[in-house]
Amino acid sequence: MHDIDPQFDETHRTLRVVVETPRGSRHKYAWNESIGAFEHRATLGSGLVWPYDYGFIPRTKGGDGDPLDVLVLMDEPAFPGCVLQVRIIGAFEVSKNGTNNDRYVACLLPSKEISLSTDGYETLEDLPDPLLSQLEHFLTTYSEQRGNEVRVEGRICSKDAFKRMLTTAARFAAD
Repeated sequence: MHDIDPQFDETHRTLRVVVETPRGSRHKYAWNESIGAFEHRATLGSGLVWPYDYGFIPRTKGGDGDPLDVLVLMDEPAFPGCVLQVRIIGAFEVSKNGTNNDRYVACLLPSKEISLSTDGYETLEDLPDPLLSQLEHFLTTYSEQRGNEVRVEGRICSKDAFKRMLTTAARFAAD
């Protein structure tokens, strides 16, 4: 799964991502390369569910050594292992236990036949303020429940987020 070609398109800020945990789930799943399967990693506390599909950007490596994390805004959940074509709209600059661990935010690309509620989102600034606050709150609460010290230190615009992502792809290729 980590070797899937993300097909980076810098002009349109589009790429492929892999879903690990679907929207609405209380469980956290992650791809385990050594066993070649998705495995259960955690169960969220009562009342807490994943607000959108959560996964990773193939062929990247973040500050924590794992592929970059991505939250995909879309109308309905996908499933673990589903590969989605998305547009990066920005990222949350996150510090987790003193290490940079940004969370990228993307929207599913619409098909020609279907219009999605996220069609008009090009950047984080297009999202309603309450939604941005809820996403930040979820990201910190989820991680803190697992014993991590997490801070959202800022928001990164879509153009800069895509550039950062390409830098990590280059780091992955160098390893």
